[in-house]
Amino acid sequence: STLTPSAADANARTLAEWTEAEERVRSLFRGNKYGAVRVEIDGHKLDSRAEARRYEALKLLEQAGEIRHLRVHPSLEIVAESAYGKAVNYVADFDYFEGPFDGDYFSAGAPVIEDVKSLPTLTPLSRLKIRLCRERYPSRELRVVDADGRPL
Repeated sequence: STLTPSAADANARTLAEWTEAEERVRSLFRGNKYGAVRVEIDGHKLDSRAEARRYEALKLLEQAGEIRHLRVHPSLEIVAESAYGKAVNYVADFDYFEGPFDGDYFSAGAPVIEDVKSLPTLTPLSRLKIRLCRERYPSRELRVVDADGRPL
């Protein structure tokens, strides 16, 4: 079947409107609501540029011997599996041992868990998970810091 010029124009407009609407819907699901951009460094997928900046600083501290055993995105169980549901884990940004290495592998230093946040990302849910993690792991210091390592 052959379309008349006016019918073809109407179909083209409809297609353009659908394409524009589809693009608007897709844009709603792109990116992070806080504007964070994922960054990959050393094979680690970091959730934001702030987290990437902090990772770079921690790597330098590790090279200088100030911290040891730096891990990215360690998962810590904060609520055990029970009849009420599966276990709940807190995935921190980093954990490491603080203090200089004195040659004894077993005296690793003070354990630190670190989470990079900004004030907008410090949501009630993240505050709850941080509190549960502090309750579950009292021997580890949990620090909530900005990209420069300053406490929030």
